[in-house]
This record gives sequence, C-alpha cells and structure tokens, in this order.
Amino acid sequence: MKNSSGSTLTEAGNYYDIGVTVCQLVYHIIVVFFGVPGNCLILRVYWTKTLKTSTHVLIMGLAWADLAVCFLHILGISERILHLAGSAAPLWVTVLISFQYIALGTSSVLTGVIAADRYDCICRPQRRFFTHRRGKIAVLASLVLSFLMNIPGFFASSSNFSNPYEVELVFALQFAKFVFVLIMIALCYGKVYLRIRKHTRVGALKTTVQEGNNKAGDSEWSTRFPISLGESSQQTSSNTVDTVAISGHTLQASLPMEIKSIAGPQPTPGGPCGALPNESGPFRNGKSAVLQRKTTLMLFITSLVYLLTWMPYWIYATVLVSYFRGVMVNPSSIGILVEISYVVYINNAVNPLIYGLANRRFRKDCKEVIRKMRF
Repeated sequence: MKNSSGSTLTEAGNYYDIGVTVCQLVYHIIVVFFGVPGNCLILRVYWTKTLKTSTHVLIMGLAWADLAVCFLHILGISERILHLAGSAAPLWVTVLISFQYIALGTSSVLTGVIAADRYDCICRPQRRFFTHRRGKIAVLASLVLSFLMNIPGFFASSSNFSNPYEVELVFALQFAKFVFVLIMIALCYGKVYLRIRKHTRVGALKTTVQEGNNKAGDSEWSTRFPISLGESSQQTSSNTVDTVAISGHTLQASLPMEIKSIAGPQPTPGGPCGALPNESGPFRNGKSAVLQRKTTLMLFITSLVYLLTWMPYWIYATVLVSYFRGVMVNPSSIGILVEISYVVYINNAVNPLIYGLANRRFRKDCKEVIRKMRF
C-alpha cells in the first residue's frame, strides 16, 4: 500500500514537472515571437532617421539589448525541449545563457540613462550634456558596467547557486543597479513633469494676454487711423507707412511711431527646436512641444513597465535570502516565486508595443518601413 502511494506521488510530481516545463516552453516562445521582430522593427525605424539625437542612440541601444535578451530565449527553448526529452542541456548552452544576464543588465542601466537624457532634453535644452557621441559612450558604458556586475553571477551559476554568500552578493549587485534606475526614473521624470506643467501654464497665460493685446490693438487702430481700400495716404514717410495686402487690394495707413508700442515686441524666429517668443527649450512651437511630450510619455511608460515587471523578481530574491538566513519558508513557495519571476522578461518584449501605442509618429514610421519591405 505504501509503495502504491509512493508511486502515485512520484507520477503526480512528474506530471507537475512536465506541466511546468511546458508552460515555460510556451512562455519562451511567446517572448521570442514578440520580442525579436518587434525590437528589429525599432532598430529599423530609428536607423533610417537622418538626424540622430542622443535619444535615438539610447533607444537603439535599448532595442539592441532587448533584442539580445529575447533572441537568447531560443537557448531556453532548447533547454526545455531537452528536459522534456529526458536529456540535460550541454555546457555551452549554460554558458551562452549567462550572456543573457549581461544583456538584461544593459537594458536595465540604459532605462535609467534614458530617464537622464529626457531630463537633459526637456529641462536643460541650452546646456545639454548628452550628444550623439556621448549617447554612444553611454551605451558602451552600460554594457561594460553590466558585464562587471555579472561576474559574481558567473561563478555562482557554475556552482548551481549552492553557495548562499555568492547568491547574496549577486542579489546585492542587482539591487544596487535597480535602486540606481529607480532613483533616476523618479528624479528625472519628476522634474520633467514639473517642467512640462510649468510650460503648459505659461503657454495658456501667454495666449490669453496675446488675445487681449490683439483686441486692444484692433480697437485703437479703428478709432485713430481710418483707412480705405485702394487709396494711398498723401502724407507718408519711410518710417511711418505700413503696406498690407488684403484680397488683392493695397492697404496703406500713416502710422505714428507710438503705434509700435501698442502691438508690443514682435516674435523672433525660434532656435532649432522652434519655441514660443522669448522662451528657450524644447517647447518652441506647437509641433515640437507635442513631439517632446509624446516621446517623454512613451519612454516613461517603458520605465514604469520595467519597474513593475521586476517587482516579482525582488519578492523572490527577498524570500530566498530570508530562507538562507534561517527564516522558515516553504520550499514549494520558493519554486512558485521562481516561475513568477520570469515575468521580468516581458519588459524586453513589450517595448515595441508601448512605442506603438504611445507614439503616433512611431506607428506611422513602422507602417512606412513595413510598406517598403513588401516584395
């Protein structure tokens, strides 16, 4: 009877193990299916842009890192297939999977750097730190930093994470990286939000004042300077005559110099981004302001998804470290948390979807790229 019960439990455990492996296999396939072509599309769209800014460079760097993470899920697929076949994955598969952690870390660091770039673009437009060249340096520095921070993880994985101290060191380095990204997102996007909100209020105030000035100017003009179409004033001088073409007629009026003070200072052409009169920054005209806001919203949503998808992983890490420290934890709950922590890879696959939903221009560029790719 006992042998029969033990046999039943063993079979149930085997079925459970097969079910978990199949679910992992399906998950890896989904990540590859959405992540690889999606990130390739991002790279194609931004690669075709003639004028590349630091934002373009950083987005492309993030797409390269996400593409590497999603592509290396093919190794996870092969590992699960071998497990279902009753075979162990060869050593070279385990080694290559380690590179996935480097790409994952690079993606995390670049998320924080992109937040800093948004702050630099919106809040410091005349004193920008990030340039096209420095954007490339930031991408390379993120890759090197991720490699250095994953060195302890290579040694821990070689011992199958059996040494608690090595595991705690790995988690500590990963947590330091996560805190850095969290601080950058909170500070930089917080300042960007305040800057955009201030611009919105100032823009509304300027519009109200301008409309009032226009009404006052029209009233002053009509009462003090009667004019007629097709007629020229006999008393004019080079500094007091304005000529305006309306519906094919020539409109001339003798304007004393004091009328110049009624209209106020005239707008001057904006800088490279286009701006409101007497205002510097990325909000120099309506189109530029809308573009900057949509780009910022798109990248902020990306950062928010990053934070949310990493939360289950940190719950798992906290429980595992507590288990190593002697806290009574059910081992089966750790196994469940391990499976849930895999949602971290969703962050690397959904960025193309976020870009498309939050940015109409990106959708338009994608349609154009896909149209040109048709045979």
